[in-house]
This record gives sequence, C-alpha cells and structure tokens, in this order.
Amino acid sequence: MTTPATTPADCPFCGSANVKARAYDETIGGEPDAFCQCEDCSTTGPSGADKDEAIAAWNRRAAPRRVAVPEGYALVPLKANQQICQVMQWKLAEWPVRPFRVALVYEAAIREAMRTSKEGV
Repeated sequence: MTTPATTPADCPFCGSANVKARAYDETIGGEPDAFCQCEDCSTTGPSGADKDEAIAAWNRRAAPRRVAVPEGYALVPLKANQQICQVMQWKLAEWPVRPFRVALVYEAAIREAMRTSKEGV
C-alpha cells in the first residue's frame, strides 16, 4: 500500500515548487474545503474535503498539453520588442542596395525574436 503524498508536486504550469495546501473550515455551504495554490503563478487546483485530499487531487492532475511546433516553424513573441524592430529597420535600410523583398525583413525579425527569447532579453 502506498502512502499519500504530504506535499504538493511542483506546479504543472510554471514549474515552481512553491505550492501550498490551504484549508478553510467554513465555506458558503458550511462544508470544509481545501485546495492547493501555486504561490508564484496563482494557479489553483481541484478542491478536497481536507488538505490531504486536495494534495492528492493536485498531484493527480495532468500536466498542461504541450503545443507541437511543426518543422520549419518557431514560437515567437506576438509583439515585437525593441531589438526585433531595430533588426527590421536595418533590413529595410538595405533596400536601395538590394531589390526590396518582404521575406528578408520577415526572416530577420523571426531570427531576432528567436535569439532574444533564448537570451531572455
């Protein structure tokens, strides 16, 4: 027989280990209620009658589904940051030298977005 976990697993959304089980003795219906909550991203888990039940429910919860990125694609920010805009301007400045092609600007912006996301800029 396995013993129930006494501590909540890491948050399946942000990966934080800072997850707390909370219990309330009185709720609107008068029944005891408990739940787990990530202190970093505020995600809350399913409730239980007590902390042990809430922890068990939290630990059984499936991790969020990862999005598959097709070959040739990359996840990039929805909004351009300063570095991305600057790279696009540099590519646009090359226009008199080379025939203007939107693809060059787009590809430069994507490369910069990937670089800045890897570096945490």
